[in-house]
Amino acid sequence: MTQRGQSANQAYAAQLRHVSFSYDASSWALNDISLVIRSGEWVCITGPNGSGKSTLSKVIAGLSAPDDGVVTLLGNIVFDAQGAHAAQYRSARRDIGAVFQNPEDQIVTTVIEDDVVFGPENLGFSRRDMAQAISDSLHSVGLESMRFADPTHISGGQQQRVAIAGAMAMHPRMVVLDEITAMLDPEAREDVMRILSAWHAQGVTIVHVTHLAQEVQLAQRVIRMDHGRIIANDVARHRTDSFEKSNNAPPVEEQSLEETTLWYASESEHITDLNGTARNTTREWAIAIDCVTYRYPHSQQAVLDNYPLFVAQGQTVALMGRNGSGKTTLARLISALDSPDEGSITVAGIPVSSRRNASLFGTRKPKPANSRQRKALRRSVGYVMQHPERQLFAETVAQDVAYGPRNQGLAEDEIAKRVDEALSLLHIQDLAQRSPFDLSGGQQRLVAIAGVIACHPQVLILDEPTANLDAHAKQRIINMLTHLHKQGVTILMITHDVEEAHSLADRIEIMPDSKDSYADGDDDSNGINGTADIVDNLTDATGNTTQNQFSTDSPSHETPRAANVSVSRHALQYASRPSVEHIDVNNQSMSLQSPKVNASVRSSLLSSFDPRILLVVTIIAMFSAFTISNAAQLMVAGTLVVAAACAGRIRVGELVRATHGFLVLFIFTGLLNIFFVRTGSILVQWGPLILTTGGIAASVLYICRFALVIILGAIVMNATTPIAVTDACESLMSPLRNFGIHTQDIALVMSLSVRFLPTLSSEARAIADAQASRGGSIESGSPLQRIRALGAIVVPVFAGTLRHADNLSLALDARSYESGIQRAHWRVMSVRRRDMALIACAALYIVALCAAALF
Repeated sequence: MTQRGQSANQAYAAQLRHVSFSYDASSWALNDISLVIRSGEWVCITGPNGSGKSTLSKVIAGLSAPDDGVVTLLGNIVFDAQGAHAAQYRSARRDIGAVFQNPEDQIVTTVIEDDVVFGPENLGFSRRDMAQAISDSLHSVGLESMRFADPTHISGGQQQRVAIAGAMAMHPRMVVLDEITAMLDPEAREDVMRILSAWHAQGVTIVHVTHLAQEVQLAQRVIRMDHGRIIANDVARHRTDSFEKSNNAPPVEEQSLEETTLWYASESEHITDLNGTARNTTREWAIAIDCVTYRYPHSQQAVLDNYPLFVAQGQTVALMGRNGSGKTTLARLISALDSPDEGSITVAGIPVSSRRNASLFGTRKPKPANSRQRKALRRSVGYVMQHPERQLFAETVAQDVAYGPRNQGLAEDEIAKRVDEALSLLHIQDLAQRSPFDLSGGQQRLVAIAGVIACHPQVLILDEPTANLDAHAKQRIINMLTHLHKQGVTILMITHDVEEAHSLADRIEIMPDSKDSYADGDDDSNGINGTADIVDNLTDATGNTTQNQFSTDSPSHETPRAANVSVSRHALQYASRPSVEHIDVNNQSMSLQSPKVNASVRSSLLSSFDPRILLVVTIIAMFSAFTISNAAQLMVAGTLVVAAACAGRIRVGELVRATHGFLVLFIFTGLLNIFFVRTGSILVQWGPLILTTGGIAASVLYICRFALVIILGAIVMNATTPIAVTDACESLMSPLRNFGIHTQDIALVMSLSVRFLPTLSSEARAIADAQASRGGSIESGSPLQRIRALGAIVVPVFAGTLRHADNLSLALDARSYESGIQRAHWRVMSVRRRDMALIACAALYIVALCAAALF
C-alpha cells in the first residue's frame, strides 16, 4: 500500500471530514464533525459533560477510529471510506503525544526515568538520544531531582508532570491533552500551563480539552461542542501570548495583615482577631481536630504534623492547599477511614480518635472509635470521595442512592422519599434506573453526591466535588450546598477552585505543605510564602487580586454569605516557612513536594547484579526451598535469606510490611497440618483431634518453607524494578521467538501486572471505604454480613479492571508501543565478574543444602 499521507497538505496537523462515532450503535458521541487544525496552532475544545470532547480528542490523537468520515493526521489518511488503515495510524501516532486526565493510568513503570523513556524506546531512539530526551523532558517539568523516584508514590500533580514528560520525550509534532489540570492545585496548574506555553513556542500543535476559562485564554481558536456536534468554532477574542500574561491580574493596593479580617478558632471556643482581640462568641464544634499527626505506612515524613482544625456547627469551610499537602488524608481521618498517629479528633460530638496516656514504652497511638461510635458517626457524617467511580457499586442509580438510608434502618417509603429528594436536588431523576457504570464521569460524580446526601448527614465532607464538571453541573452542586448550608449542615469542602471557595465558604483553611514544620509558638505570619502563596493569589470574580480578604459578591451564588470570608490564621502562620526544595526551570521557580518520595530501588549490592542472573538465581533458590526437610537445611536457607537482606539493604520494617499478609496466610494454613499429620508420638488427644510430634514438625516445616520463599522474593523485588524484570524475562525467553511466541509482549504483561495490581487493590479498598462511610456492614456487621458486603465489591472492581485495561491500552498506543516491534532499551544488561561470583555463590548454596540433608 502506498503512503496515503504523501499527497496531504502538511500545513494541517489534523483534518476531519464528516466524522461520526458511536459507542453503542444507538446514539452518536460524534455526529458529522468537520474540523481542520493547522500545524503549530493552539486549539481549545470546550463544552458540557457528555458533549463528546474526550471522544473527539481520542480521534484527533489517533487512539480511536470513527465509524464514518475521513480522518487525516499529520499528513496520514488514517481513516476513510475503506475503513481504518493500521500502517497510517502507526505512522501518525509516532508524532502525536497524548496526555489523559488521570495520570495513574498512563504510568507504566515504577521508576520515573524508565516511564519517561518508555516512548523513546518504542520509537527506537539511540541511547544518546534517550539520555537527552530524559534530561530535557524532566528538566522542563521540574522533576530532574526525582528521576529515580517511584511515580506511584508521588502526588497527583507530580504524576501529571511525569505523564507530560513522557509525551515530551517522544518529540511530538502535535500533543492532545484531555482535562489534564482538573485535579491540580492553582500553582501546579500554572506550572503545567507554562510548560505548554513553552512547548507551543517551539512549534508544537496543541489540542487542549478544558473547562477552565483561564486556560481557554491561551488558545488561538476555541471549539465548543454540545451533543456530539461542533456548535462554535471561533478565533479566540482575548488570547494572551503566555500563561504569565493571562495570569497577571491588575495591581491593587496591598493591605497589611493587621488590617485584614482574619480569624481562627481555638479550643477556648472564642473567635480571635489577628490582633488578639477576643470576640465573645461561643460555639460548639462540629469538627474538632487537635494537633493531629499522620504518616503514610511507607514514609518517615509526616503528611500532617501537629495539625489543628476547628469547624463550628453550621459553618462552611473551604479546605485549600497544594497537591500532596494532606487534604484528602485529613478528610479520611475525619471520616474514621484512617487513624492518626497522634492527636485527637471529634466529629459531631463523637470521639473519632482519642488521646491515650503515655506508657512506659512512650507515646501510644490514639484510641480509635469503637463499633458503636462508628455506627453513630456513619449516621452523622457524609463523605464524598475524590473519585466518584470508586464509590458506586449498586446495579442502578436508585439502588446506589438508597444504600445509605437502607443501612440506617429506615422504612422503605422513607428510603424512596429520600432517594427522590436527593436525585431531584441534583436534577438527575432521569438517571434513576440506569447503571452507574454506564454514566459519564460528571454524571457519576452527581450520583455519588446524591448517595451521601440521601443519608441526611449533619456534617458533610466533599473532596473536589466539582472537578471535571461543566458550568451547569457545577452550579447544581453549588445550589445544593447553599441549600444544605441554610438547613444548618456543617460543610468541609476540599477544592482548588478559588471562585468556588470565595462564593460558598464562611472560612478558607489553607493547608501547609506536608514537609513544612508546625512548631508551636512560632508566629511568623508577616512573612507569608510557601503554601500561603495560595492566599495571596486568591482572586475575586472580576479578576482583582486581594491580599487575604474576600468579597462575596458572586453573581453565580444566589445568597451571599457574611461580609468577610475569613482565612484561618493558624493556616497562615504554619504555612509561613519557605519550601525546602526548588528547581529553577526556564527562570521559573517551581516548588517540588516530595514528602513520600524515595528512590524506588535503593542502591545496594543486590541491585547491581545483572537482572537476568539475579532472576535465575532467585528462582533456583526459591524452588530449592521446597526440598528442605530438616533443621540443618532450614539454617542454611535462613543464612541465605539474611545475606540477601543485607546485600539488598532492606529494612526489617519494610520486609514485614511487604510480606505480613502472605505470612499470616501461610501460618494459618500451616497450623492446620498439626491436626492432619499424625506421624510420630501422640502428645495430646481431644476426641478425634490428635496432636503428634510429626504434626508439629510438618507444620513448622510448611510455614518455614513458604516464609523463606516469600521473604526471598520480597527482598529481590525490593532490589530491582518491574522494568528490569521485564527486560530480564524477555532476554531469557528470547529463544522462544523461533517458535513464534511473542516473548516481548509476555514480558510487558508481567511488568504491567506488577505495576497495576496495587492500583486495583486500592480501588477495592476505596469501594469498601465508600460502603463503610455510608453505614455498610462491611465495617461493623456480623461475619456473614461482611462476607455479603464484600461480594458487592466484585462487580465494581471488575468494572474498574476493565476501565484500567482500556485506559492502559490507550496509553500504550499513545506511547507508540506495538506488538512484535523491535524496541530499543535504555538499560543495557551485561554479565560481569560480580554476576559470575553470584552464580558461584548459588552453586555453593545448593551444595550446602544437599550436604545438610545428610544430617
